Amino acid sequence: MRISNPGVTTIVTQATAANLQVAPEHLDRLPHYAELPHGVLTDVWDPAAGYSIHVTSMTVSVEGVGLLVLQHGATVFMTMHFNEKKTVPIHSGGDITFPVDAILRGTFTADNATDSGYATAFGHEHA
Repeated sequence: MRISNPGVTTIVTQATAANLQVAPEHLDRLPHYAELPHGVLTDVWDPAAGYSIHVTSMTVSVEGVGLLVLQHGATVFMTMHFNEKKTVPIHSGGDITFPVDAILRGTFTADNATDSGYATAFGHEHA
């Protein structure tokens, strides 16, 4: 890739297979994504055994009118009602920390019983 701007130093970078790989110590920092089919409780992020999830931000979107619910274990921590197809960023101002081994799950209940929802969580895991 070449990035240049008149009067500014040109920067040349080259991507190789080696520098495109994610180092193992950063695998817990990848976004966790899930499609939430109508009425199906779906895992968004299942942490490693003995770890807790720390969510720094999320993005949720829906294909239509309905109710999106996010929970850890059996505890509901967010409920969102949608009146139309929409994408919403969620910023907490800090980590949302879940109990050790708690799985982040979501479900979308569409008014038309066919639309899906989507959830992407960003953050990390801690032992």
